[in-house]
Amino acid sequence: MGINSVWWRCLDNDMNKKQKIVFLIGLSIIVFMGLIPPWYFQTTFTVDQHTAFETDGGYEWIFDPPVSDQPWTPGSRSVVDLRRLLVQWGVVAIATAGLVFVLRDKS
Repeated sequence: MGINSVWWRCLDNDMNKKQKIVFLIGLSIIVFMGLIPPWYFQTTFTVDQHTAFETDGGYEWIFDPPVSDQPWTPGSRSVVDLRRLLVQWGVVAIATAGLVFVLRDKS
């Protein structure tokens, strides 16, 4: 029994073909968002270790984080923006669930 058959049996409960396609597309988008997440640069000043600010780092491959090209931020580090990523995942999950609901059989 392969992983493909396990996934398909999980989807096979009461879902029609359109619902399965929408579900798999939504799941693929969520995985893709996890592979290329939003980043931000967190910079802490050496004068006061409690003073920090954040700047947008864009979207980059999870295994190759962005590097700040600003010369005045030598103490900055790249951090995944989990708040933004979770909001994106939530929007996709809600949209996918809504489409799966709308595409159900009318019986």
